[in-house]
Amino acid sequence: MVPAMFQSIITYDLSRYWPDFQLVAYAIYDGESVCLFNHPAYPEASSICLPWSEAFVGNTLILFQGHPTAIVQKDSCPDEASLYAVLIHELFHGHQYLMGESRFPDEIKGVTYPLLADNAERRNRERWHLYHAVMETDHISREEHLRQFILQREAGAASMADFIAYELLTETVEGPAWYVELKAFADQSGITLTDVILQYGEALLDPEESVRHLRRSCYSSGLFICLLLDRLCADWKKQFQETDQSLYSFFRQFVDVEESNLDAVPVTEETVNILERVQEERAAAFATVEQEAPVVVTINGTIRVTGIDPMNITGGDQMALHRNFLRVLIREQEYLIQHPVIAKYTNHLFDCHQLKVILNEPPEIVEQGILIKDVGELAGQFDEKSFTLSIE
Repeated sequence: MVPAMFQSIITYDLSRYWPDFQLVAYAIYDGESVCLFNHPAYPEASSICLPWSEAFVGNTLILFQGHPTAIVQKDSCPDEASLYAVLIHELFHGHQYLMGESRFPDEIKGVTYPLLADNAERRNRERWHLYHAVMETDHISREEHLRQFILQREAGAASMADFIAYELLTETVEGPAWYVELKAFADQSGITLTDVILQYGEALLDPEESVRHLRRSCYSSGLFICLLLDRLCADWKKQFQETDQSLYSFFRQFVDVEESNLDAVPVTEETVNILERVQEERAAAFATVEQEAPVVVTINGTIRVTGIDPMNITGGDQMALHRNFLRVLIREQEYLIQHPVIAKYTNHLFDCHQLKVILNEPPEIVEQGILIKDVGELAGQFDEKSFTLSIE
């Protein structure tokens, strides 16, 4: 049973979170059923219950029957207020879709983002200053934190030219989505806005977050840039929707900071230790998931990736560990793999030449290839000794 608050979102004035917030279809689902609301394919009813299908995986925005649809897994959040806030987040991505948002990051840059000590140190410093630029109550101190945030960021950007666009564009798309999520959570939870900001700001102050979870760390920095913009420009949201600038570039036009050459950043022992831990964890993740697997099926050939969960990918040397799920196109047939997968590629994350699929039981050998439970039948030459399927 879906709580009444989700059924009544259709009647809510979402412009309290963002001006002209356009409502797309949305769904709350579990492993058995999908409660779908406001979908143009079912105009006779404001909601309809459907059996679960493979289209509904994760908390995200999908095209369901050709229409943008925000989906949220019912048991993915600890309480109704959090579930509501996450749904508003995903609905905002639907709004972005309708507005023609195109400022999306290149996800391969996130997977291949280098672990460099100087960059990690600067990122943690800039994030610390960004947090205090929002939370500081003394005007002079707040202005100095704002200045240091900008100087640290722009000094670091010079040495990360190939990857800075990934950070800026992730902030651009996800920062405003986290902003409306925060507002929605404060609206439904009964917690004061200040305390909610403190809660959401914890990630910004976590020195391991920015190294271990690069993409997610850009959500919180984007959110706090939005909170700064609330103070700098009353109608910034409408202006921002009409520009093609990144969120940071848009924000930068409202702040006058003189250029200044910063001294080299001394790398702390804490940062060195974090980098070592993350590097060891990433290397171990690939080895452990394969070594501890009951069954590993290797698929060799031309494989096109069509869907990923960027929040649950571990990057390696021309390979990626997809922990949650992976959608792939093999011989014009699309497959949803809801198992851990190690995908190897040469030039691009979405063009693979090998998949190692981690399974709990062996595949069934069929006439044309193999049948993997809950994945489907894959045609090709299967070697029973090595558990390798050659699809070409």
